Amino acid sequence: MPPRTVAGGAELGAAIRTRREELDMSIEDAAQRAGIGSETWRRYETGSNIRKDKVRAVCSALRWSVLPDTSSGEPDDDELGKDWKEYDPKKDGLYVEDLELNFGLDAAKTFAWGSDVLLDHIKGDLEELARRPRGTHLGELGHSWLDGALPEQWLVRYDYDFVFRLKATIEQLRRTAPAAKSIMMPRLAQTVGEGIVVRLILEQGDVFADMYGADTDGWPDWYDAIVEPDWIIDLMYDGRYMSEDGPWNFENWFDPTVPLPDLHDYVTPEMVEKAFGLTTTSDGAESTSN
Repeated sequence: MPPRTVAGGAELGAAIRTRREELDMSIEDAAQRAGIGSETWRRYETGSNIRKDKVRAVCSALRWSVLPDTSSGEPDDDELGKDWKEYDPKKDGLYVEDLELNFGLDAAKTFAWGSDVLLDHIKGDLEELARRPRGTHLGELGHSWLDGALPEQWLVRYDYDFVFRLKATIEQLRRTAPAAKSIMMPRLAQTVGEGIVVRLILEQGDVFADMYGADTDGWPDWYDAIVEPDWIIDLMYDGRYMSEDGPWNFENWFDPTVPLPDLHDYVTPEMVEKAFGLTTTSDGAESTSN
């Protein structure tokens, strides 16, 4: 059975073209972001129907949550909202039973959907980095979904090799999570890199789920359960400087011999100081070590 399509038309084509130009992207750039050919993108801009399996990629490239409803000028949430309700992660082999059992079906959908969206973003960044000189980092790209989504301290280290490692980690989690009897004991994310990937997956899934009316307000709790203890990653995202000789610095993000602390470890002042060069005062405040 051929893929279903979303009806195109002159108005939708014009909206796609206008949005692309607002983002200062060429047709080639937009097509590359969507993972389709330039000629296919040109057809979309002239009003051709869009294959339903390409809609999300087009929206991703244009930073839309959904395609606009050109008859009303407002985003048409109904069709993709229906898609969310009918979406079955089991058919994609991405169903994580433990997530549904502990947090509900929307949690399982968010993980599966979010990992798909995140992979789309990363593949686009990899293709762009591959066109640039070796050593180019995400901050040097004109358009990058990952720029701003990762801890800022190591921006200039986010090159092709690093982004490829992120992609490989996502694909590994997509294989292991559905097969795991429990994603909490032992936890799904063992290293800092895996913890960051889980965070990105749930963030991306939550953006789309929220647009479609799903109840995903609890996603930080899902993240805490999968990544706990997550205080190291939280401090990274808070803009704290991590010591270069600390155990969880950038060089060790994907090293299985340097995992996150044990699930039952208490956060001690020594652990914080070792990772971030911070000490805690008697009232719980933090100060920088000399």
